[in-house]
Amino acid sequence: MNTHSPHLNYFHTVVFWGILLFLTAIPMFSLAQNTDQQANSSETIYIPVDLPDCMRQLDSILTPENKELIRSLEEKDFLAKTHLALGMWIRNNWGLWSGARLATYFDEQGIHHPDDMSGVILRCYYHYIRDEKVNYQKMLQKERRMEKQWAKENERNRQEEKERWEY
Repeated sequence: MNTHSPHLNYFHTVVFWGILLFLTAIPMFSLAQNTDQQANSSETIYIPVDLPDCMRQLDSILTPENKELIRSLEEKDFLAKTHLALGMWIRNNWGLWSGARLATYFDEQGIHHPDDMSGVILRCYYHYIRDEKVNYQKMLQKERRMEKQWAKENERNRQEEKERWEY
């Protein structure tokens, strides 16, 4: 039972998403820097090696307030609201688009698209932060099944579109 007023919940939600949006903006600001400065920078972002390592890294990045807000959300709301915020930060900074070691890990697990990779990370973190036992292999298996289903649907849609335009 939530005892906070709706205005306080709204405020916390706005603050949380503002922070995530800020985290997402960090890579955009760094793109504007001179590439020589980036090459000489002593600040680097650690790229996790696997899903358990992702959980530890997110735990170290997010504040206690952010974690509490995540715990208060329904899974579907958390995933929908973080895909273009924290999810984008993960994809851009953990090298999911550029084939860094975490992307290689996911490729070896049969997950090939960076959006799907970050989705698995976020879904696992949602359960991890709620102190629920996370079965990483089961999460990966579920994502592989969904990826295959989407591929079949896309192929079927392409075929239907092709047939519509054939004379």
